[in-house]
Amino acid sequence: MLLIPVYAKLLLGDIQFDVWLVGQSVILYLGVPLFAGMLRRFIGVRRFGEKWFYNLKFYCLNQKMSKNESKRKNSQKRRL
Repeated sequence: MLLIPVYAKLLLGDIQFDVWLVGQSVILYLGVPLFAGMLRRFIGVRRFGEKWFYNLKFYCLNQKMSKNESKRKNSQKRRL
């Protein structure tokens, strides 16, 4: 984060911007969603348990896989 002004000066020449503004943007776009996801997982594990999350993850993966397989089968039928 602190090297962004250095790289910008090397690549773009003499420009000025506030390092704190860049830091705030990084925290806003990366830190807040990361913290919210961690909080959601911790609360969810307490409420539903680790096994529920594990099953949910693989349920969603299986749903995506089955949709892709059905699309693949339909496209193969059309070719024939």
